[in-house]
Amino acid sequence: MFLRSTYLLIVFFILLFFQVGCGEKEQPKAEVGKDPRELLKSSPGVTHAPREKTSMTAKNLHAEKKGHQIEVIVPEEIAKSWKAVKLTIEDKKLNKKETHTVNLNSDFKIPDSDLTIKAGYFLPDFKMDSLSITSVSNKTKNPALNISIRNNEGEVFRGWLFSLHPTIHPFKHDRFSVVLAEGVKSE
Repeated sequence: MFLRSTYLLIVFFILLFFQVGCGEKEQPKAEVGKDPRELLKSSPGVTHAPREKTSMTAKNLHAEKKGHQIEVIVPEEIAKSWKAVKLTIEDKKLNKKETHTVNLNSDFKIPDSDLTIKAGYFLPDFKMDSLSITSVSNKTKNPALNISIRNNEGEVFRGWLFSLHPTIHPFKHDRFSVVLAEGVKSE
Protein backbone atom coordinates (compact mmCIF):
# COMPACT_ATOMS: atom_id res chain seq x y z
CA MET A 1 0.00 0.00 0.00
CA PHE A 2 2.86 2.37 0.85
CA LEU A 3 4.53 1.59 -2.48
CA ARG A 4 1.34 2.32 -4.39
CA SER A 5 0.86 5.68 -2.55
CA THR A 6 4.44 6.66 -3.32
CA TYR A 7 3.98 5.70 -6.99
CA LEU A 8 0.78 7.81 -7.25
CA LEU A 9 2.47 10.75 -5.55
CA ILE A 10 5.39 10.60 -8.03
CA VAL A 11 3.01 10.43 -11.01
CA PHE A 12 1.06 13.40 -9.59
CA PHE A 13 4.23 15.53 -9.31
CA ILE A 14 5.39 14.56 -12.82
CA LEU A 15 2.01 15.59 -14.26
CA LEU A 16 2.12 18.83 -12.26
CA PHE A 17 5.63 19.54 -13.52
CA PHE A 18 4.59 19.06 -17.16
CA GLN A 19 1.49 21.17 -16.68
CA VAL A 20 3.45 24.10 -15.22
CA GLY A 21 6.53 23.73 -17.45
CA CYS A 22 4.69 23.18 -20.71
CA GLY A 23 1.99 25.75 -20.16
CA GLU A 24 1.59 28.23 -23.00
CA LYS A 25 3.36 31.46 -22.18
CA GLU A 26 2.09 34.71 -23.57
CA GLN A 27 4.63 36.20 -25.95
CA PRO A 28 5.02 39.97 -26.28
CA LYS A 29 3.16 41.18 -29.34
CA ALA A 30 4.87 43.35 -31.92
CA GLU A 31 3.08 46.52 -32.82
CA VAL A 32 2.75 45.90 -36.55
CA GLY A 33 2.36 48.98 -38.70
CA LYS A 34 3.34 51.40 -35.95
CA ASP A 35 5.72 54.18 -36.91
CA PRO A 36 9.04 53.63 -35.01
CA ARG A 37 9.15 57.37 -34.26
CA GLU A 38 5.92 56.94 -32.27
CA LEU A 39 7.63 54.24 -30.19
CA LEU A 40 10.51 56.66 -29.50
CA LYS A 41 8.02 59.25 -28.25
CA SER A 42 6.66 56.85 -25.67
CA SER A 43 10.10 55.70 -24.49
CA PRO A 44 10.98 56.87 -20.97
CA GLY A 45 13.90 59.27 -20.68
CA VAL A 46 13.71 60.60 -24.24
CA THR A 47 13.35 64.35 -24.52
CA HIS A 48 10.89 65.53 -27.14
CA ALA A 49 11.83 69.07 -27.93
CA PRO A 50 11.26 70.87 -31.21
CA ARG A 51 13.79 69.58 -33.66
CA GLU A 52 15.72 70.41 -36.78
CA LYS A 53 15.05 68.08 -39.73
CA THR A 54 16.73 67.19 -42.97
CA SER A 55 16.48 64.34 -45.46
CA MET A 56 19.14 62.22 -47.08
CA THR A 57 18.73 59.44 -49.57
CA ALA A 58 19.53 55.95 -48.40
CA LYS A 59 22.12 55.75 -51.18
CA ASN A 60 24.13 58.38 -49.36
CA LEU A 61 23.90 56.34 -46.16
CA HIS A 62 25.06 53.12 -47.83
CA ALA A 63 21.56 51.64 -47.39
CA GLU A 64 20.38 48.95 -49.76
CA LYS A 65 17.07 50.46 -50.85
CA LYS A 66 18.14 53.15 -53.30
CA GLY A 67 16.00 56.25 -53.33
CA HIS A 68 14.33 55.49 -50.00
CA GLN A 69 14.15 58.69 -47.96
CA ILE A 70 15.54 58.52 -44.42
CA GLU A 71 14.82 61.51 -42.21
CA VAL A 72 17.60 62.83 -39.97
CA ILE A 73 16.06 64.17 -36.75
CA VAL A 74 18.25 66.29 -34.48
CA PRO A 75 16.43 67.14 -31.23
CA GLU A 76 16.86 70.80 -30.30
CA GLU A 77 18.48 69.89 -26.96
CA ILE A 78 21.20 68.00 -28.80
CA ALA A 79 21.68 70.68 -31.47
CA LYS A 80 22.21 73.26 -28.70
CA SER A 81 24.53 71.03 -26.64
CA TRP A 82 27.22 70.37 -29.25
CA LYS A 83 29.22 73.00 -31.16
CA ALA A 84 32.07 71.09 -32.81
CA VAL A 85 33.85 67.77 -33.25
CA LYS A 86 37.44 66.65 -33.06
CA LEU A 87 38.61 64.83 -36.17
CA THR A 88 41.83 62.85 -36.33
CA ILE A 89 43.32 63.17 -39.79
CA GLU A 90 46.10 60.81 -40.75
CA ASP A 91 48.44 61.62 -43.61
CA LYS A 92 49.63 58.17 -44.69
CA LYS A 93 52.28 59.61 -47.00
CA LEU A 94 53.96 61.61 -44.22
CA ASN A 95 53.04 59.06 -41.51
CA LYS A 96 51.56 61.88 -39.42
CA LYS A 97 48.33 62.16 -37.39
CA GLU A 98 46.79 65.43 -36.25
CA THR A 99 43.57 66.14 -34.41
CA HIS A 100 41.61 69.20 -35.52
CA THR A 101 38.55 70.83 -33.96
CA VAL A 102 35.94 71.48 -36.63
CA ASN A 103 32.78 73.49 -35.98
CA LEU A 104 29.52 71.79 -36.90
CA ASN A 105 27.94 72.89 -40.17
CA SER A 106 31.22 74.35 -41.38
CA ASP A 107 34.03 73.51 -43.79
CA PHE A 108 37.57 72.45 -42.93
CA LYS A 109 40.32 72.16 -45.54
CA ILE A 110 42.76 69.32 -44.92
CA PRO A 111 46.24 70.91 -44.94
CA ASP A 112 48.44 70.18 -47.99
CA SER A 113 45.57 68.65 -49.98
CA ASP A 114 42.63 69.52 -52.20
CA LEU A 115 40.19 67.89 -49.74
CA THR A 116 37.58 69.87 -47.82
CA ILE A 117 35.44 68.36 -45.06
CA LYS A 118 31.92 69.63 -44.40
CA ALA A 119 30.99 68.69 -40.83
CA GLY A 120 27.24 68.25 -40.62
CA TYR A 121 25.13 66.84 -37.81
CA PHE A 122 26.62 65.34 -34.64
CA LEU A 123 24.51 62.71 -32.87
CA PRO A 124 25.92 61.59 -29.49
CA ASP A 125 23.68 58.49 -29.26
CA PHE A 126 23.10 57.53 -32.92
CA LYS A 127 20.08 55.32 -33.59
CA MET A 128 18.71 54.36 -36.99
CA ASP A 129 15.55 52.61 -38.10
CA SER A 130 13.97 52.19 -41.51
CA LEU A 131 12.47 55.70 -41.45
CA SER A 132 14.80 57.93 -39.48
CA ILE A 133 18.17 58.63 -37.91
CA THR A 134 18.30 60.41 -34.57
CA SER A 135 20.01 60.57 -31.20
CA VAL A 136 17.98 59.01 -28.41
CA SER A 137 19.95 60.71 -25.65
CA ASN A 138 22.56 63.40 -25.11
CA LYS A 139 25.05 60.88 -23.70
CA THR A 140 27.96 59.79 -25.91
CA LYS A 141 26.89 56.16 -26.16
CA ASN A 142 27.30 55.90 -29.95
CA PRO A 143 28.75 59.21 -31.26
CA ALA A 144 28.36 59.81 -34.98
CA LEU A 145 29.05 62.66 -37.38
CA ASN A 146 27.42 63.22 -40.75
CA ILE A 147 30.06 64.54 -43.16
CA SER A 148 30.77 65.13 -46.79
CA ILE A 149 34.25 65.38 -48.26
CA ARG A 150 35.00 66.95 -51.60
CA ASN A 151 38.02 67.63 -53.75
CA ASN A 152 38.47 70.04 -56.68
CA GLU A 153 36.32 67.79 -58.88
CA GLY A 154 33.38 67.37 -56.51
CA GLU A 155 32.10 65.22 -53.66
CA VAL A 156 34.16 62.08 -52.98
CA PHE A 157 32.47 60.90 -49.76
CA ARG A 158 29.16 61.40 -47.96
CA GLY A 159 28.20 59.42 -44.91
CA TRP A 160 28.55 58.93 -41.18
CA LEU A 161 31.70 58.55 -39.11
CA PHE A 162 31.38 56.63 -35.82
CA SER A 163 33.91 57.28 -33.08
CA LEU A 164 33.39 53.91 -31.39
CA HIS A 165 33.37 52.02 -34.71
CA PRO A 166 35.77 53.86 -37.05
CA THR A 167 35.86 50.96 -39.54
CA ILE A 168 32.12 51.16 -40.29
CA HIS A 169 31.71 53.12 -43.55
CA PRO A 170 35.14 54.80 -43.33
CA PHE A 171 36.39 57.46 -45.72
CA LYS A 172 38.65 55.58 -48.15
CA HIS A 173 41.48 57.56 -49.68
CA ASP A 174 44.99 56.69 -50.82
CA ARG A 175 46.67 59.33 -48.71
CA PHE A 176 44.29 60.47 -45.92
CA SER A 177 42.06 58.89 -43.33
CA VAL A 178 39.52 60.86 -41.31
CA VAL A 179 38.26 59.53 -37.97
CA LEU A 180 35.77 61.05 -35.53
CA ALA A 181 37.59 61.40 -32.20
CA GLU A 182 34.84 63.04 -30.13
CA GLY A 183 32.18 65.74 -29.93
CA VAL A 184 32.84 69.15 -28.37
CA LYS A 185 30.11 70.47 -26.08
CA SER A 186 28.81 74.02 -26.21
CA GLU A 187 29.81 76.14 -23.25
